[in-house]
Amino acid sequence: MSSEGHLAACDDAGEIQIINTNDGTYKTLKRKHTNFCTSIRFVGGRSSELISGSIDTTLVRWDVLRGRPNGDFPMDAVAASPQVVNPPYVHCIDVDASGRYVAAGLGDFRSLIFDISNLKKIAICDGHTGSVSQVMFPKFGPSNRLISGGNDGKLILWEIPETLRSVPKTRGKK
Repeated sequence: MSSEGHLAACDDAGEIQIINTNDGTYKTLKRKHTNFCTSIRFVGGRSSELISGSIDTTLVRWDVLRGRPNGDFPMDAVAASPQVVNPPYVHCIDVDASGRYVAAGLGDFRSLIFDISNLKKIAICDGHTGSVSQVMFPKFGPSNRLISGGNDGKLILWEIPETLRSVPKTRGKK
């Protein structure tokens, strides 16, 4: 939920609804995803910008006020190689407290971190042996951490370098 009382929901048709809990009105954003929308987050708690992820292997940045996409990034563009088994479906996303970064947990066993302003990849978290089913920037401890959970039964705490200018292959603690 945004700080202004808006709630976002996505569905298996790839549509996104924004519900204003203050007056009960809702808005449907123009369809961008071509498959199940799996996860959605407001950026920085503001109701004017969203990030969504989908089984169509795409992250989409939304301009809620205009009701349309404001940029997208296909995950298969960052896949190590084309995959038929375990493609980089976006299973989950989370936005850090600053609203600057988004993490995506993928079906190809990796978590990726992007700069929201330009959807540029800034970190690769590679350590699971099954699809990543959950990612979270924890609200406790240093702000340079990401927790990922996978279908391999592992939780991994990732220490993200403070200088996120390059694309490091990050090491986690299991």
